[in-house]
Amino acid sequence: MRARAAPPDLILLDLILPDISGFEVLRELKGANETADIPVIIITGMDGAADREQGVGLGAAGYIAKPFTRETVLSHVRACIDKCGER
Repeated sequence: MRARAAPPDLILLDLILPDISGFEVLRELKGANETADIPVIIITGMDGAADREQGVGLGAAGYIAKPFTRETVLSHVRACIDKCGER
């Protein structure tokens, strides 16, 4: 996983991926010491309440359902930066 080799400050994660569920990626990120503290904001077309609850329950710092605006994404990123602070 690239995030272990070079940890980013923030991850924007879609739940719909070709080879693995985004929920599984989030579980792996939050389950590894090297990546557990990286904030993850989910951006996805899966907008059901159960999906949102699962994402947040797995440790996502935010959840944005498509379609979204640039301002919505920037607002979530800024809020995450303010809340998460420096790692």
